[in-house]
Amino acid sequence: MKDFIEEIREVFKDEYGIIYRVESKNIFVLSIRNFKQLLPSKDLK
Repeated sequence: MKDFIEEIREVFKDEYGIIYRVESKNIFVLSIRNFKQLLPSKDLK
């Protein structure tokens, strides 16, 4: 069985950025942001 590495990814749709985490067979949406919003530095940690 292949070892799984947790990944955080971002996709773009129209004027939105969707940040999500992939774990094994699950996907967790972490944030949906309008491009007009600035991402706070605390969210980058």
